[in-house]
Amino acid sequence: MEFLIDTQRLKKALNIVGRVIPGNPSVPVLNGVKIEADLKGLILTGGDSDVSIAKTIDLQQADAGRIIAPGKLVVPVRYFHNLIKKMPDDTFIKIKKFNKQVKITSGEIETTLSLLNEEDYPERPENTGNEGVRIKGSLLVEMIKQTQFAISASDSRAVLTGVNWEFSENQLTLIATNSQRMAMRKAAMSSPVTGSFILPGKAMTELVNAIDKHQFIQIYPSDNLVIFQADDLFLYTRLISGNYPDITKIIPEQTTTEVVVSRIKLLQGIGRANLLASEWKHNNVSFSLTNEGRIQLTSSTSEIGVITEKLTPLEIKGDLSLKISFDGKFLAEALKSMSEELVSLSFGGSLRPIIIKPYNKKSTIHLISPVRAS
Repeated sequence: MEFLIDTQRLKKALNIVGRVIPGNPSVPVLNGVKIEADLKGLILTGGDSDVSIAKTIDLQQADAGRIIAPGKLVVPVRYFHNLIKKMPDDTFIKIKKFNKQVKITSGEIETTLSLLNEEDYPERPENTGNEGVRIKGSLLVEMIKQTQFAISASDSRAVLTGVNWEFSENQLTLIATNSQRMAMRKAAMSSPVTGSFILPGKAMTELVNAIDKHQFIQIYPSDNLVIFQADDLFLYTRLISGNYPDITKIIPEQTTTEVVVSRIKLLQGIGRANLLASEWKHNNVSFSLTNEGRIQLTSSTSEIGVITEKLTPLEIKGDLSLKISFDGKFLAEALKSMSEELVSLSFGGSLRPIIIKPYNKKSTIHLISPVRAS
């Protein structure tokens, strides 16, 4: 096996694949990146038992490089990736396999590394023939960013450490919750696939990092695996087994107060309130309405002091006697995940969840449970 490749192309591919390679895998060969060379180019593969990525590099393009001799190898990613990162840009790297070693050459730089046994490296999963769902990369990234942050950090309920993907004939819905908050994002699309699939949070992170927003992505779900395919990329992720909770039961059907406000101004106000709220276990911020129809945000600690800020909403409907405390960090993360100028906050009282939505849009819903007042 021998090939010549543009340094920047190799660096870019390793930056994507290297992220999913575990530092201390249970199977030693998974500590390496697998490189396969054929007449068209390279396929770099890395991952663990849960998430893996295969990245294609087309060497038929001008000035990309060339295959001298096809073949395959597995090289320890820690040393190989760090070496390639330190190679000068605007150069070509020659990689040649001989016996159980690989020689990496760039100009006057020459390095030899020992290889892992490529025969021990697991084969990539294959699509079982399911018809895939097609989605624009930019929409997929947006949906993930608007939900993933709400997953649980605790392993006590494994299903809550992932994002639930619900496919119906004309809609895809992503849902995440940690029992104290919930994020839901819907998108209309034609889907030959129906059913629910819980994908690990790690897979969501790597999808956002790896996919090209300008490409279309094919999604192939099956009983224990989901494959994401782009023009030059495959991402494979195992599913989290179990039944996801029925989120529809916790969405309030009726509210008593609705406030429409600038998303940026509210986010900035919450950011200031969080300076003291962070002293509390649940980042307590108090939200109330004044008799003049203004929003009042308050956070305090007995040792440090009090922060009080008033905001003028664009619209208020319903009961003005509202006072509720919530986790300011949760609200800030929900607001950051949106891009719209205005948001609506709906309340059913001081003991009911807050509903946060982009104004006049039904595709995105966030819920935050109240906390005990500080």
